[in-house]
Amino acid sequence: MSSKCSAPSVRKAFHLLSGDRRMDEAAGIRIATVLDDPVNAYYITDIAPGRSVNPHFHRDGEEVYIILGGSGVIHTWDAEDPSCIESQTIEGGSIFKIPPGMVHRLENNGEHPLILLFACAPDHLGCDRIVVPPMRLGKDTA
Repeated sequence: MSSKCSAPSVRKAFHLLSGDRRMDEAAGIRIATVLDDPVNAYYITDIAPGRSVNPHFHRDGEEVYIILGGSGVIHTWDAEDPSCIESQTIEGGSIFKIPPGMVHRLENNGEHPLILLFACAPDHLGCDRIVVPPMRLGKDTA
């Protein structure tokens, strides 16, 4: 009995940061696709000190953030009730899941690039992303 075996395609995620990244205008960051999958795709980006991801949420599905390097703050609030903003410090090694309907804004408040690997359904980058106006988080967020 013979079986055909093919090795998986291996990609170097950090190498993609210096390669051909595309601008994600809605999020305000440049991203590279690490692994493309119809159910769950993986992307990488680096956020410069003092910069942030535009606040947005998804109606369907979850998004997973894996912080590979740097530090910052993740701000979250319910899209239906923006009166309660929660902020948590994150750093390299932090992993968290963002549920549907949760507005999120990742901010690099450190001195080095914040390197983020994130996983989500591919339509999160298109039809299932709602950008919201920045909330005042103790300082101007623009």
